[in-house]
Amino acid sequence: MSGKQQKSQLQKHPAIKKVKKTKPRLSVCMIVKDEAAMLRDCLASVQGLYDELIVVDTGSSDQTVEIAREFGAQVHLHPWENNFSLHRNQSIGYATGDWILQIDADERLDASSRDLLQKILNETPDNVHGYCVVIQDFKRDGKQSVRFNYPRLFRNGVGVKYEAAVHNQVVIAGKVDYSEIRINHFGYDLDPAAMLKKFRRSVRLLRKDARENPDDPRAFYYLANAYSQYHKFEKAVYYAQKTLDILRTMPSAPPYYLSIYHGLIGGLIALERLQEARETCEEAIQVRDDYVDAHYHLARLNYMQKEFARTIETGQKYLELAEFYNSDAARLEVINYYTLDRVYRVKFWMGISQFAQGNVELGMEFIDSGLAEKETDHTNVLEMVHNAFAVAAPETARQVVLKSFRRNKFSAKFFYFLIQELASVDMLILLPSLVEDITENDALYKDEFAAII
Repeated sequence: MSGKQQKSQLQKHPAIKKVKKTKPRLSVCMIVKDEAAMLRDCLASVQGLYDELIVVDTGSSDQTVEIAREFGAQVHLHPWENNFSLHRNQSIGYATGDWILQIDADERLDASSRDLLQKILNETPDNVHGYCVVIQDFKRDGKQSVRFNYPRLFRNGVGVKYEAAVHNQVVIAGKVDYSEIRINHFGYDLDPAAMLKKFRRSVRLLRKDARENPDDPRAFYYLANAYSQYHKFEKAVYYAQKTLDILRTMPSAPPYYLSIYHGLIGGLIALERLQEARETCEEAIQVRDDYVDAHYHLARLNYMQKEFARTIETGQKYLELAEFYNSDAARLEVINYYTLDRVYRVKFWMGISQFAQGNVELGMEFIDSGLAEKETDHTNVLEMVHNAFAVAAPETARQVVLKSFRRNKFSAKFFYFLIQELASVDMLILLPSLVEDITENDALYKDEFAAII
């Protein structure tokens, strides 16, 4: 029998069949309560990726359950027991897929991550039990806020569980790798009443946790963050310092606690305790010299105190670190970074500081670069304009006004506040030249701006 005939006979033999690798099944797991306003967008972002959708509802009174079922969810009803981890563990307990993706109703899988998610599911080596994804918070105005890595994608059946009643932590035995999968979080885009309700609920549970576990820094850490978010800076500073007091007694601690310094420094600055804020920056940098948020605040303090040479030095260090972290999500580790979207602010500070040092050309380069950043906002641009008049020659300040106007010339709101800023420095004479700078292509806006004048 020839080799070709042998091969043909082997292929026909029922015991010798090529085993086809099955596609890993994905379970998307959620806990919800009264999430009708945001749930549909969340589920649409993962639709077509999951093999099963598991939803644990803890007592919705709106259309949450009906919306979930529209997307094919298995809905399991459980009464709320004041424990997020309990209900998260219930949700993953129902999962039958090979992998689990945990997502919240106020989040959306970024559209650019769909193919990457499928690729990871199909190609992950057996020794990897989970993946961190990039969580990107968004503010109510649509601008980016805090960014961090967190394990949201993990294998089923390897003993994964959640711990802690409020800000639950996932525990994964085995290797957890980093990915570029991105989940966008819009939980701070709620109306003020809903946000206040969420804040009060979290604080109530966290204070209970702190009383029951006075030597555990976790509840104190999240209390500091909650009060800082609501600008209750006295309490934020108190709980941040309490967190650090506990951490200093521990031989080691998870790296995410590093971000306690951000809220503490910000609170001290808000309370005008600037020397304490500076000392806390230096302490944070001693703990970890590449902690970008501490370098941001140090540049901020130097700028506030008109130490312009030091602003340039510390600002440059911040810019280098911001570029380092922004270029690779894995470098974020599991630490919350709050200042990676503030590159433009530091560039403005450095530009004004260069003006104050007499370096007009270099200063203008920083101003141009800051204005080119996509996250630039009106408030900080107007502050930069104000400070340009304070430290620079009139012609330099005029150029800054013109550049700022060109960057924001489609915003009548910006123009309105720019008029107020120019009035405060007695420079309303610049207004006609700004209107003249609007080209024929912008004619639709020209009459609107002229009317404001």
